[in-house]
Amino acid sequence: MRVVVNHETYGEIVYEESFWTGKKEISVGGIPLFKVRKNCYAYQCGEQTVSVDVKGSAYFGASLMIGRDEIVITPKPAWYEILLLALGFGFVLTWGNSVALCSIVPIVGGAIGGAVCGFMVVLTIGLLRTVRTFGKKFAVWLGMVLATFGINFLLALLLLETLA
Repeated sequence: MRVVVNHETYGEIVYEESFWTGKKEISVGGIPLFKVRKNCYAYQCGEQTVSVDVKGSAYFGASLMIGRDEIVITPKPAWYEILLLALGFGFVLTWGNSVALCSIVPIVGGAIGGAVCGFMVVLTIGLLRTVRTFGKKFAVWLGMVLATFGINFLLALLLLETLA
């Protein structure tokens, strides 16, 4: 995910975070930052080296601490976004671990179902960041819950076919 923020003091701040590895690349005012420690970066500003601390991630809210200035890169998810994610995750996992419900429509539960749900939750967070209104966020969330359910259903059919 790439985010560009224009700041009145530091100019253009470019924050890039890899979805797969979590690797971060940051530049402030066109000057790339070099990594000092896990979440600590630095850059040369003339003769002076400025320390930059990164808090959070692009998906759950990221901010930079440059000296005493805190610059919000991505805001934290709203309470209703967290609630929707938990409801979708809980629905699919509950269905996958219930014998009665899986006798109606089988889906994969346990570790495989949880892994699929976890992956889809991260994708959903990324997609929810791209839309603004609650109605569109709800539609995206519902689509992702149905996609998660469908993937776990197809995996269940595949496993039932190989075991039969």
